[in-house]
Order: sequence, then C-alpha cells, then structure tokens
Amino acid sequence: MEEEKYRLLVENTNDIIAVIQNGVVKYVNPAAIRITGYSVDELKSKPFFELIHPDDRQIAYENYMRRLKGSEIPRRLIYRIIDKDGNIKWIEINCVSIRWDDKPAILYICTDITKRKEIEDALKESEEMYRNLVKASYDAVLVIDSAGNIIDASESTLKLLRLNTSDEIIGKNVKEFIYPEDQEKAKSYFQRALKTGSIREMEIKILKKDNTVCIGEINAFMVRGAHGHSKYIVVVNDITERKRIEEDMKRRLMKFNLNEGEIYLVKEPLTGISIEAFNDLLNVGCRGIVISRSPEEYFRKKINMQFEFFWLGEIEGAVYPDVSEIEGVIEKLSGKHVVLIDRMDYIIFKNGFKRTLEFVQNIRDIAYFDKHIIILSIDPSVLSSRELKLIEKEVKDTRLMLRIKLSEGLLNVLRYIYRKNNQGIRPVYTEISKELGISKPTVRKRVKSLITHGYIREDIIGRTKYLELTDKGWYTFLNV
Repeated sequence: MEEEKYRLLVENTNDIIAVIQNGVVKYVNPAAIRITGYSVDELKSKPFFELIHPDDRQIAYENYMRRLKGSEIPRRLIYRIIDKDGNIKWIEINCVSIRWDDKPAILYICTDITKRKEIEDALKESEEMYRNLVKASYDAVLVIDSAGNIIDASESTLKLLRLNTSDEIIGKNVKEFIYPEDQEKAKSYFQRALKTGSIREMEIKILKKDNTVCIGEINAFMVRGAHGHSKYIVVVNDITERKRIEEDMKRRLMKFNLNEGEIYLVKEPLTGISIEAFNDLLNVGCRGIVISRSPEEYFRKKINMQFEFFWLGEIEGAVYPDVSEIEGVIEKLSGKHVVLIDRMDYIIFKNGFKRTLEFVQNIRDIAYFDKHIIILSIDPSVLSSRELKLIEKEVKDTRLMLRIKLSEGLLNVLRYIYRKNNQGIRPVYTEISKELGISKPTVRKRVKSLITHGYIREDIIGRTKYLELTDKGWYTFLNV
C-alpha cells in the first residue's frame, strides 16, 4: 500500500524527478515528458546535458561531477533547458547522490520556474508592468512596503491562503500569515533584504486562513518607486509537496531513521555505528562536521563524503576541549548540519560530568532551533549507571535508529554468533545448523542476508568459513 502511495505521489507531482547515471537518463516521471516535450525513449536515448542550454551546459556538468564525487555544491541550482519545440525554460534543481542498480547516480528534483523568472525579469525592467503581472501570475505574488504591510496580491495568493477577497489581505502585515515559530526567522531575512535588496530561497511555514500550514519558498526583490519609496515584490512558491518527496526519497535511501532537530547517543566501545550513521546522512546531501580528539586521518579513511573536521586539543589551531568552546563551534554553523561529536569520554574527563551534562542540554536546544542532527559517541563503560541515565534523558534512544528489522530466524542466527564471539569463538556454518536445528541451505541463506545488511562478516581460511559480528552487529546487542 505504501509503495502504491509513493508511486502515485512521484507520478502525479508537477516537478520533474529524474535519475542520471554516467550522463544518461535512467528514469523520469511523467512531469519530465510534459515539461520537455520529449517521450521517455527520446529522453533516455540522448545525453542528459544536451537538454541544458549551451550557455549553462558547462556549469551544469561541473556541478554534476562535483556532486557525484561527494563535493559540496549550492543547495539550489537554476539552469535553462531547451524543450523539443526549441523553447527556453528555466528550472530550479535540487539533487542528491544515490546508488542506482548498485552504481553511483544523481537524483534530480526539478521545478519549472519559467513563469516566475518572466515575472522577475519584467518587474526589474519596468515598475509600471508589475500590477498586471502580479494579478495574472500562476505563483502567489505579494507587493509589500518596507514595514511589511501588504499593498497588493495576486489571485493565486488568495487561493494559497484560502481567502475569498483581497480585502482580507490588503493592508495587513505579512507576519499575520507566517507560522509563529518562523516569524523571527522571517524578520531576520526581511531585515537583510532592506540592506541587500533581495531575499533568495527562504523556506518558511505559511499559515492559511483555515489554520492549515504549508511550506513556502520565498524569493523577493526591491523595486524603487517613482517618489523614492521602496516596494518589495515577494514570490511565494508552495513547495510542501516537493519537500515531502525529498524527505521520502531521503528516508528510502537511508539506513538510519534520524530526524532534524534531534540529538542522538550512540553507546559503543569503539567508534563505528556513529560513523555509519554520519555517513548515511552525508550520502543524502547533508552538510557535516566532526568534532573529535582522534586524528582527522582516521575519519577521512572511514567517511566517503566531504566534511569539516575540528580536532580537540590544547595546542594552537585546535578547538580547546572546554564545553563552551565546542558549543561555540556548533552555534556558529550556518544552515542545517549533521554534527558527530566523538570521544565524549575525553570531554567528560576535561570538563567533569556536571558541565558535560549541561553542555548536552544546551546543544540539544541548538539542534532543535537550527534543525541540526547531532550524534554523540560514547563508551558506556566510562560512566556510572546513574550518569548514563541522566544523559539518556536528554537524547534520543539509539535503539530507535536502525530501520532494518530482522526476522526471528535471522535474529536467532545473529544471537548464536554473538554468544560464540563473546566467548572468543568464531562459529562455522555446520555448528549453527547443528545448534539451531536448521538445514545447511537455510543457514547459508540467513548468513548471506546478515552479511548483505552489514551485521556479520565471513573470514575464509582454507576451505573453512568463520563468522564474526561487525560493529553494526555488536551494536545491535549493546542496547539490549
């Protein structure tokens, strides 16, 4: 049922959804056919970059290669494309690295912003044209003064906000239509616009007349009036559906269920699962930083995407291991990040448990307001049971992180290998078959599934295959 809902969502969205691999289209939804005019076979038969306008082709290719290699690129990309009839259209792109048929690929979610660009360009050329364009706009368009009061609004704005007449919006302040928790954010962006003359790609929650909420992407620019008074043209694009698709895509690509604005504790003797979770988030486009006492090279070998590294130490160039200094690093982050704080035992040693607990409480609040995901890695043996419980009260239970649910049959095999490994023994297939009373083909099938999902590894010596848990396998039992 969930797969059917997902299929209907992708096939009926107005945005192009495409998978590009080796510069060739591997999948497109119906919106791509409608916007480009090409059939599925035509799109798959030509290099993807032939669709891009010649003037934008080079930068599009460079950004494609950078994303494929895991390097950072702008969160939103805007290019021109040429449709089958030779018309130029503008698209806004959000992309993430994925694996398609077990090979690297890029997932593109593209919005047709041609009408929005026409409105922006026309308004920049002549203030006299803005009223007719605002009224006729497909997007929700507002005209506001420097105090945020609404002067004019398009019919699409009324529909978006579920209003009946323009009297319900003209003369009111825009903050009345912004969700309360986003009003400070909107105020900050608007104050910046007073200085710079524009706002680009601000995402805020919009409050409708019936108290329902949607997510709006805001683009605004200043227009000088005839008497020196400034007005601001605000274009609101309802991206609720697009955000839902993006989040669903991410969830399907991730092994861990980690949510924005949350802080997680990973209890592990050696750093393993926390790095895997961190890698998981980087692979779906999150920006990341690592804060650790361990050497940077250790993480570079284990993490396959770009990230910033902050080494904890008491020498020049390092982050001093005082909790206030570490908190300052996190507070200064611009935009949403995933933050891995490794070696919490070292931080506790340097600051004491009481100050470290206050630090965890403080960064939990920072994560909530700035939409960060923070992962704390700690060896539970360094804490008393009381101290561990106090920290656990402030964080998410890591037992909820793993998305893969194992069947009872797989768990029985995993438990047996765990017991044997705890005794210093690496069991073989025959022992498992005899101990659990299951056939050898069934053992092979279950072991193969556990290896595929990363819970165990196979070590072949001569003709004998020995089995042992991976970090992920050990982690499954650490929280039991």
